[in-house]
Amino acid sequence: MDASVVKLEAGLISMGSQYHSSYLSGIDIQFQGENLVTNRMCCTYHP
Repeated sequence: MDASVVKLEAGLISMGSQYHSSYLSGIDIQFQGENLVTNRMCCTYHP
């Protein structure tokens, strides 16, 4: 960590054992099964 600040419009928190991603169904986001696809920094590929 280098104390950089990243401005975001939204953030997703992963906790618990049930998926609650139905609110993302209207957005063009890539899923693999029930898992949200992210890069190494846990960012989606949605612009």
